[in-house]
Order: sequence, then C-alpha cells, then structure tokens
Amino acid sequence: NNPDKPSLYAWLPNERPPQALQTYTRNPYYWKVDIGGNQLPYIDEIRSVRLADDEAILLKIIAGEMDFPSTISSLTANLPMLAQYKEEVGFRYVYGDWMPNSYGNIMFNFQHPEEARRELYGDVRFRQALSVAINREEIIKLVHKGGVYASQVAPHYGPPYHGESDMFKVWTQHDPDLANEMLDEIGLTERDAEGFRLGLDGQPLLLVMAANTAWSGIVVELMELVRGYWAEVGINMTVTPEAAQLWTTRHNASEHDLSSRMAHFGGGPVHPTLNENTFCLGNWQWAPEWALWLDSDGERGVEPPEGVKRIRQIREEVLAESDPAKQDEMIMEVFQIHMDNLWSLGLTVDDPSVTRMVVVNNRIRNVPTKFASFEYHPNVPASFFVNEA
Repeated sequence: NNPDKPSLYAWLPNERPPQALQTYTRNPYYWKVDIGGNQLPYIDEIRSVRLADDEAILLKIIAGEMDFPSTISSLTANLPMLAQYKEEVGFRYVYGDWMPNSYGNIMFNFQHPEEARRELYGDVRFRQALSVAINREEIIKLVHKGGVYASQVAPHYGPPYHGESDMFKVWTQHDPDLANEMLDEIGLTERDAEGFRLGLDGQPLLLVMAANTAWSGIVVELMELVRGYWAEVGINMTVTPEAAQLWTTRHNASEHDLSSRMAHFGGGPVHPTLNENTFCLGNWQWAPEWALWLDSDGERGVEPPEGVKRIRQIREEVLAESDPAKQDEMIMEVFQIHMDNLWSLGLTVDDPSVTRMVVVNNRIRNVPTKFASFEYHPNVPASFFVNEA
C-alpha cells in the first residue's frame, strides 16, 4: 500500500482494501509494452465497486454505470431483462471457460459434537435420502429459469471427464416415497406432534443450515426451497444466512451443523489435481478435519474413512504417472468414490456455455471473446482500452 514502492502490477491501489469503492491508478513504470512499443496499460484509472448482491450489479449494468462486472450468479435468470437493455445501453457478452458451478452444494458436519448427529450424518443412506427428497427440476424452474441441470457436483463437460454423464446424476431423482422409506430404514421412525422425525437418540431433530450469502447470492433462496422439500419427508430444518467471512470461520472450525455454498470439481482450465474438493485438499470444505488429518500425516484433525484416504493416495499416483490417459482413468475412479459416498449433496450444475457469459460495455475494447475464467485478471487487462467514439 506504499505508492512509492515499486510494483509489477499495471495499476496501483489508492486505498487500502477492502473498500466499497477501490480506485487504481496507472503504474507509469509497468514493465510491459504493446507490439508497437507503446507503454501499457492503456487505461489510466480503474474504479472497482463492491456491491451487495446481484440485483445491485444488474441495476448498474442497465444504467450503463458498469463496464466489466466480475460475475453474476443469477445471470441465466436475468438474461431476458438484460436483452431488453443490450442495444440501448450498449454492451455485449464474452465467454469464459471454467469449471461448472454446483449451486447450493450441501455439506454436513461429520465431526458434530453430538454423537447421534455424527452417526446420522455419517450414514450414506441419510445423505442419499435427503438428496432424493429434493425437487431439482422445480428448483431449476423457480430459481435458475434454465442454463443448469440436475446433478451432483460434476467436473467439466465433455472429454475426458464427461461431467454431463449419468455418473454424476446419482440420487438426483425426485422421489419422496423412496426418501421416506430410507429414513425409516435408518431408524428415524418416531415423530413429534408436528410430524417431524425425531433423531436416533429420540430427541427433536432440527437441522440448522448455514447458507453462505456471498457465493452465490442465491444460496439462501435455494436452501429455503430445500427446507420445504425435506419437511415433506419429516425432516425439520431452518436456514441461517451467514456472510462469507463468518461462514468460512465457523465452517473451517467445524462449528456448523449443515452448510451450503457453491462448489466445483475441476476440469476444463483447472486440472482436478488442483481442485480441493476432488482430492480432499487442505481447504476441503466438505470435511475440513479429514483434510487436516491427511495434510498432517495424522497428527491433527480427525481420521477420515477409507474412501477419503484412497482419494488422496490416487492423487499421488496421478502425479507420478506421465501418461495423460492413465491419469484420467485414475481421476475417474476418484469421481466414482465421491458419487458412491455422496459426502456432499449437489442440486444443479450450470452449462458453462451459458453461465460463463460476461457482460462487457461496448466502450471497453480489446477484450477477448473467450478466455479462461470469467473475470478480467487471468487475461491481459493492461491491453484493454476505452473507446468513447
């Protein structure tokens, strides 16, 4: 934050982040030039505005007050509205290539302090029953309005992992009768006066869902729908919205009951070995204590099930294998382990060809029509320029 300190970045911050309005001034000593020898960057100043939610971003776009919004989680649902203003305001779409998003991924605290909860959450039949109780097709119609598909968390579409395949659609059918049958088999047969099931210990079973309000902005809405679906099979749940920082702090400390946010499984521009969810790496939010045990060679955290240990073993085998085809075979085994165990529940995954569209104001030029990720920073924003003509 010292303006006199040399920097390799194209723009220098004028305020200490995070601020609602963050401004950046052109670095006159930036180390890149264009092919004509002209000093980069072209743009003198960038103003980065932190907005509360998607609605605020959309209002800025249609008012012509935003040139390059970072991301809009509800883009597909708002495409009809954007189409009305596209010509009037003067913006276009460019396309990013990224991992498919799993919206409203549901996670369980496998280290819950109550023994009855640990036993229940650790039973894959409970997780499977909750999964089939969810009406994903209704969620797609009510919330997304297209551009997503019912699925567990899935990797990139097409070869080599085929995230669109039936492999990743296990336990996504809406079947409340099956859910009721499975919950009865587990032993959740007793109910209270309101018809909600009691826990394995005979005590009231109230699930508390911590919904991350930042990633993405629709998680709370999704979890409210899930709450209704689970109530239909006798599972009582309440939704607690949490800001990202609080959510992360509590989640990583295993202070949550259930929690939800978006998730990825790798593929496309991000190799699965680099994805924390695929290979249970250090920031694995589905089970942070299990990942900690693996990372510390058993000195910290909680010992995970054999399936999790096998996943980490496969990662070492993949990294030691030079044949890409054999690597992909090993990675497919990892995905199968995930689908067999269902440590988290996915609701839908998006179609990157639709949801990776980024709105760019027409006055911003030299922006690639397709690029990795969906934000400006993995690209060369120093070569962007403003055309006011």
